Amino acid sequence: MIELIKIILQITFIAIIFAFSFVEIKKFKFINNLNSFDKTSINIILFLNAGLIFSLIGIQDILLFILIVLMSIFVFVKKFNNIFISNFKFQYIYLLFFIIIFIISIDISYSLDLGWDAKYFWFLKTLNFYHNQNFNNLINIPAFDYPHLGSYVWSFFWKYPFNSYEYNGRIFYAFIYCLSIFSFFYNLKISNLLKILLILSTLLLSYEYSYFSGLQEILIFSLILISAKLSILFFEEKNKNNRIFLLLILLGISNITFWIKLEGFILMSILIVCLNICFKTNVKEKSISLIGLIFIIFFKIIILANFKTELSSFEFEETFYNNNFSNLLEDVKIIFYYLFIYITQVPLFIICLIAFMITFFINKSNDNIKKFVTIYAILNILFIFVSFLFTMEDVEWQSRVGMKRVLFETSGFYLITIAYLLKKNKNIFK
Repeated sequence: MIELIKIILQITFIAIIFAFSFVEIKKFKFINNLNSFDKTSINIILFLNAGLIFSLIGIQDILLFILIVLMSIFVFVKKFNNIFISNFKFQYIYLLFFIIIFIISIDISYSLDLGWDAKYFWFLKTLNFYHNQNFNNLINIPAFDYPHLGSYVWSFFWKYPFNSYEYNGRIFYAFIYCLSIFSFFYNLKISNLLKILLILSTLLLSYEYSYFSGLQEILIFSLILISAKLSILFFEEKNKNNRIFLLLILLGISNITFWIKLEGFILMSILIVCLNICFKTNVKEKSISLIGLIFIIFFKIIILANFKTELSSFEFEETFYNNNFSNLLEDVKIIFYYLFIYITQVPLFIICLIAFMITFFINKSNDNIKKFVTIYAILNILFIFVSFLFTMEDVEWQSRVGMKRVLFETSGFYLITIAYLLKKNKNIFK
């Protein structure tokens, strides 16, 4: 019973600090007009970037905890009248949101099994931060250059606010996962019943306990889905300042994915490139995108360059010099085989593929949304082939154990096809 109460309080704590931790700018109406799920998503993105800086500088996470709590209290007091006087739309959906996170949290607390990568890489980094060791100490842990931000967040919510059970840290994974799905569908101009059905269907099609066993793919999935929603908002936004704001948030997501999993950054870079190609961005927006991505890359290179250690996650000699490209055609066949097999095991891909094919029959016009999804899909598949071809391990083994997780990471992005099908050529979001 005590554990159940703590789970409820943990979810409540996470929901409150991210609902009220971002100080809204009165003159910036765009932020004020966003729904609660979108605002919470932005708050989390800001928090993760702040957590990254705190972890790299070596500032104790207790200070981050105090800062975010004080900000939450400040914003809550500031908005007190609006919170309790104004009538919220779709109040039931917040209850549904909480219930689903609670159910997933129960599953996490019951199973407790950690994934293979979690046991040997991510959990060790989590313990490092849980015991108040800094980023520099990671050099004493295997795979130093493996990204650490997911583990840092895991340890943060393990310690705060109760410092009791390890799985409390992974409840945050459940929170951002549900948030990304609710945020995506919340603004669709469809009936409330259909909206709930889409949310529940997506949850049922995408949920597996293994994704919450300390693995980092669930964070990449959630952040890319949030990015898909923001991309559509970017496309429909006419105000230049608002578009730049959305672009900066997308770059913020790119930055944190780089410190969660390497492929996350590549997938986000592809998204931003596709955004610039398909949505006719101006010179300023293109410049911000390019400079931002370059800065993110060099920032990480500079950080890692300070440590004289082997970069075990990428070994140039093993990847290129010792790689036998005489079997290139055979390797391509192997990758194609597992790609086909695992696509069938990621239900979201199947559903979204069907939706995408239907849109071509309903509307054969070549609009920006369709181009956006098509180009992203092509580059996504190309990246999969390249990454598995140049793996340090055996191609067959690597494809067998890793292909499904890589496919899962981007499966949420293709929910755009569902929204597009529902709205046809009309505006998808309000």
